[in-house]
Amino acid sequence: MHTHFDWSRIYHVGIVVPDLGKAMDELGVELGISWPEPQNRREKRFRTEHGTIESDLRFVYSIEGPPHLELIEAQAGTPWEATDSGIIHHVGFWVDDLAEASEELVNAGAPIEITYDTPELQSFAYHLTSSGLRVELVDVARRPGIEAWLGHEAGS
Repeated sequence: MHTHFDWSRIYHVGIVVPDLGKAMDELGVELGISWPEPQNRREKRFRTEHGTIESDLRFVYSIEGPPHLELIEAQAGTPWEATDSGIIHHVGFWVDDLAEASEELVNAGAPIEITYDTPELQSFAYHLTSSGLRVELVDVARRPGIEAWLGHEAGS
């Protein structure tokens, strides 16, 4: 099955890093990019293909973009496990209908790897492709909040 994603709706590329502050400092200088204050999501419950997990999550997007560079601090025992630094972890897409887009990826052979631990899909879902690249689907309803955090006007 072939999916029909609009590649112009990619808004970020994510990389898992061992130390968020250090990566922000180094990449800020090396790539000439800047960062807002990182987000800290404490003790969030996530549903994975192997059951429910709880994890703290620290991440930041570059102010420059789109596409933005997302840095996620590594968390052992989660999909955000530390790997070789600098390897693309996922590509994030805005989607109008999260459930529909997620079902399309599942039907194409890319199962949900992780999402919030709620009965219905909410906000985001990671799908793991057979090649190992993750596709993050993000409900477009989150866009105004994310762009406000980055100091952008929605849709710009």
